[in-house]
Amino acid sequence: MAGVSLAAGGSFDNQVGGVVVGGQFGADVVAGSVTNAGGIYSSLGVGVRLQNGGSLTNAAGATSYGYQGGVLGERRRSPRF
Repeated sequence: MAGVSLAAGGSFDNQVGGVVVGGQFGADVVAGSVTNAGGIYSSLGVGVRLQNGGSLTNAAGATSYGYQGGVLGERRRSPRF
């Protein structure tokens, strides 16, 4: 489970002092953007997962942390028939 999920794109701004916590992902972003000035954390997986061209901007002093890593970039491929 993610603290924030942008499954259909969009954007998310985490302000100074803001904290987002999730299980597998702190933020799970599909083709969207995250601007982080606070903290995004995952207790089990990755702080921020970016899929299909998502983006993350961390301000000075901001953190993205997960048990398995801070940021993961993935590209999904369409199945071929």
